[in-house]
Amino acid sequence: MNNNTTISKILQEIIREKEMQESSEKYGYEEKARKATVKTVLRYHLAGAIEKCTGYRELEIYGAKHVGVPLDYSTLSKKSKEIPYEIALELLERTMAEANRSKRRKLTKEYNRFVRSFDTTRFIDKRKGWNWTPYEGDKNGIKVHVSYQPESGLPDRFSIGKINVGDTEHVEDFCKNGTESDCVLADRGYFNVAKFCHLDDAGQDFVIRIRNNTNLVNPISYDFTADSSYTDVLCTLGKDHSIPVKYRKRQFRVVTFIGSNGEKVTLCTNIYSLTADEIADLYKIRWKIETFFKTLKQNFSLKKIFGSTINAVFTQVIINFIAYIVLFSVSSIAFSNFSFVSFLRKIRADLIPFSQIVYLL
Repeated sequence: MNNNTTISKILQEIIREKEMQESSEKYGYEEKARKATVKTVLRYHLAGAIEKCTGYRELEIYGAKHVGVPLDYSTLSKKSKEIPYEIALELLERTMAEANRSKRRKLTKEYNRFVRSFDTTRFIDKRKGWNWTPYEGDKNGIKVHVSYQPESGLPDRFSIGKINVGDTEHVEDFCKNGTESDCVLADRGYFNVAKFCHLDDAGQDFVIRIRNNTNLVNPISYDFTADSSYTDVLCTLGKDHSIPVKYRKRQFRVVTFIGSNGEKVTLCTNIYSLTADEIADLYKIRWKIETFFKTLKQNFSLKKIFGSTINAVFTQVIINFIAYIVLFSVSSIAFSNFSFVSFLRKIRADLIPFSQIVYLL
């Protein structure tokens, strides 16, 4: 193992022996291999994520360089199928908790609440073997639901699943946990009147985009001082009989405006203390999660999924999220003079010594 490389030492700090043993026992995985252990395989995947590998053959090369334990690509493929992805998921949850604990979140200027964006990204593959999650025709795919803090630039909650499960099923996964007062921002995929009512009953503030053709029943003008470019009303949403009877008369505030691309944007919210302009500005903060997804997909090993089983696919995606969180945290704290992409290039070229970042891990 090249002990002088920064990446090699980062792997040692993130994936530790004791934690992997505890997780393996928790999820019933019996460790039999002497070389291809859970710790070693996950370190290979993390090295591959940082080095932007495109398959198991490249993973074999870069993993051997940074992990030091030689494993061939067929062994990596086999072990990736066997190791429960929940082990990597538990590691991700710990990483998110630690990273967000060290980040001091700021209140938005427009609103005295912490803001969290909630969105979904998809990973599509055309190869055969993904029969557990069919998509369209010969395509297969998975969905990742993420809660993201625009102020810190980090995700704080994560849910991964099959692509044929609707987004609205995950809305309440991101409801406040009773220890923080915040606001959820989400796009049209999460439009569900009953879910809105559940969030409202739970005291969860939200600004969620709805379909422009939604039937606004008995609209009453709310903010008479709003600029003419905004429509701001109080109304019930639609006449859909799938909505439980007890929710059909629930009123929400609906703000409509024209976005920067000329497209009509219709927002539903249960916030009444802000102007229509401030509600629109609050929702626009949500775009930062789109930038996060773009950066993640373009700069880590997610353009091609290596395996085809649920364990292999989920583990690869989860480990890439871990790599992003760790490196972004280090970059934003100590190397803010570089762009994140520039920081990644310097890490990969071993131009940043480990001594400069060890205290941040």
